[in-house]
Amino acid sequence: MSNYLNFSDIEGVFIGVVELEKRPDCIVCSQQAQYVDVPSEQTLGYFIKEIIKKFQLHNPSLQTAKDKLYMKSELIPELNKISTANLSKTFKELGLFDGDEVLIADETRTQPISLRLRLRDD
Repeated sequence: MSNYLNFSDIEGVFIGVVELEKRPDCIVCSQQAQYVDVPSEQTLGYFIKEIIKKFQLHNPSLQTAKDKLYMKSELIPELNKISTANLSKTFKELGLFDGDEVLIADETRTQPISLRLRLRDD
């Protein structure tokens, strides 16, 4: 895929075509759910801290096909209360099972990250 033109006008003019490659395991390009191993007794709050570090997120929102797990919104105060209460709950308490998919949206990403949970009992 040689379709990216690099133009540099610092000292003289340089024009070169750069070949872009797509990694099959890229979480953004592949748009496929990535598997993540999680202890079933881990709290949602701890999980959020981990994904913030791993994916360099700023203020993530998490939801499943059935429910919103965590979402901060100034427009919906009730959602803030539910989200804050969910932080101390474990994945079991939230009703999440092995193989469930969690969508993570963040202002640093143009598309959501999809994680498929592999819950394990430690």
